[in-house]
Amino acid sequence: MAASATPQPEVEFFAKFGEKQAHNVKLADTHYLLGLAHLGKGEKEKARAEFNKTLELNINHLWAPVRLSELN
Repeated sequence: MAASATPQPEVEFFAKFGEKQAHNVKLADTHYLLGLAHLGKGEKEKARAEFNKTLELNINHLWAPVRLSELN
């Protein structure tokens, strides 16, 4: 029996999950860059808020925790 070319509901669910994950990673990167901009302007509290938002969106972000530790 040949496999159907029509995506199964489970496949569609995981595809959509992956899309949301990709969007959150991009959004996290945007907040990280905003944090760097604030840091460059000497706005430490605004930078801290952006780095925290980065981690809310992507807990695995590599550099946000480093920047937060530098602010403490």
